[in-house]
Amino acid sequence: MPKLEAIKGLIPGRIRHSFRAKIFVAFLIMGMLASLDTMFYIGRLLYRVELTEARSLMLATVVQMAETVDTDAVSALLAADDPSSLKEFNQVRSQLMGMRHAIVRALDADDGDIEASSVNEVVTDLYILGKTEDPGVGRLIVTFHTEETGRLYDMSRFPVMMDSWNHAQAEEEASTDEYGTTLSAYAPIKNDQGETIAIVGLDTAGVYYRNVLLMVAIIAFLMFLGGVLVSVLFAWVLSRALSKPLRTLAGAIEQVASGDLSASVEERSTSDEFGLLSVRFNEMVRGLRERALIKDDLGQAAAIQSGLLPSEAPAVEGFDIAGGIRYSQETGGDYYDYIDIDSDRGNKLGIVVADVTGHGIASALMMCSSRAIIRTTARKADEDVSLLMRTVNSSLVHECQMGKFVTAFYGVLVPDEHRLEWASAGHEHGLLIRAGSGEIEYLKSADIPLGIVSDREFVAGQSVIFEPGDTLIVGTDGISQSRNSADEFFGFDRVADVVKGNSDASAEEIRDAILRAAQNHEGTDDLEDDATLVVVRRHPNASQP
Repeated sequence: MPKLEAIKGLIPGRIRHSFRAKIFVAFLIMGMLASLDTMFYIGRLLYRVELTEARSLMLATVVQMAETVDTDAVSALLAADDPSSLKEFNQVRSQLMGMRHAIVRALDADDGDIEASSVNEVVTDLYILGKTEDPGVGRLIVTFHTEETGRLYDMSRFPVMMDSWNHAQAEEEASTDEYGTTLSAYAPIKNDQGETIAIVGLDTAGVYYRNVLLMVAIIAFLMFLGGVLVSVLFAWVLSRALSKPLRTLAGAIEQVASGDLSASVEERSTSDEFGLLSVRFNEMVRGLRERALIKDDLGQAAAIQSGLLPSEAPAVEGFDIAGGIRYSQETGGDYYDYIDIDSDRGNKLGIVVADVTGHGIASALMMCSSRAIIRTTARKADEDVSLLMRTVNSSLVHECQMGKFVTAFYGVLVPDEHRLEWASAGHEHGLLIRAGSGEIEYLKSADIPLGIVSDREFVAGQSVIFEPGDTLIVGTDGISQSRNSADEFFGFDRVADVVKGNSDASAEEIRDAILRAAQNHEGTDDLEDDATLVVVRRHPNASQP
């Protein structure tokens, strides 16, 4: 990994951060590699063409020489111990010299820049080899190098030379012997009876072909440079064409990221990925605009719903009351309320904690409807909490959608008697923590939730008497059933422990402590469910108003 980071550090920032630059470099590299491969291929091809032409010319020369040389003179030279002493030697050697100049002129037919003084540098030797008793060894009977006349030559090193006793051949590539590096061609010399009596050989200098190779290399390199220029132009045009729709899309995304949802891109008619991206981007932005409108509507709905909740705790003589709610979404189905009930028997306070199934806007609307019905019924029912449950249930049965229902706890607090008349419709148990003994009394009922069955006869209300310091906790399942990562519920016991640990605290402080403990138990700010809580506490000091 450190090596990879070091390599990345060598790449200019513009290339690393620009898609267009990356495409340009990628196509440029591919173009240069293709040009390089083409350069080598054409270079090899041109060299092989030049070499093939030279071999053909050399082969034609030795064949012509083998056919025109005086075979009687060659036979005489073969029989002599010192061929250079015979007059036939100069005769044959002169004939070879003429052929030497002819092949140089042919090799230089294109440019004509080989001077007479450099003939020896092109055609290094023309020679005749005769047979000896050893099939792999020949005897030089005529050569430009007079001092080498009569010398034995090891032919076995060169298979093409050995085969040339049967038919004319030329070496495929230059070879090296004691006389240097040369490209050679050979042809058999036959007598009148058709028997091979000697071979004629032609050696051309390897340096000549190195010059040819250099010329070919220059041509190939110029072609490579041309290919590079074409690659640069091609890479620039293609990178611009490919990156343009992405640059446009990136600019539109920047607009959206800055909050401008009016951004859009031209939808391409092509069926490729770019066309699909443009279509999907515009669809996404339209969806975001719709969601933004919905979010704005939800914000307004949340404000309206928040306005339906009590703005402050009621002042009730001898009691301290506090309530609170946390929604898992912008709106929810939980709700609590305080209802002033003015009757002939004095002022009383209706306390409601309810939970509509589900979350979101549908549950919030159901909550609003339930609140209205409960408020309308509460003053008529007075302390008859069972009557209120029956009346509200009958109304909600016709309003609840399929699968929707409402759990509710309703109590009427009679401050003068320190008494609470209560009823529960499928709701979470209420907890009454006794200050004197620390015991916990569960306020629970077997009645079903509201809005399920019409004409339901709810059980008669039950009563509890508050002693000084007693605390009542009524909440929704978002409190007791909040779970941690180990899938453990917060539970009623933890609620009671929080209350006991804050025995000297106010109702508001107890409310905040319970909500905070439940959230800490979950270990996250993302709530699974709405959480609602009402705390009713009788002042510990009976004389305290």
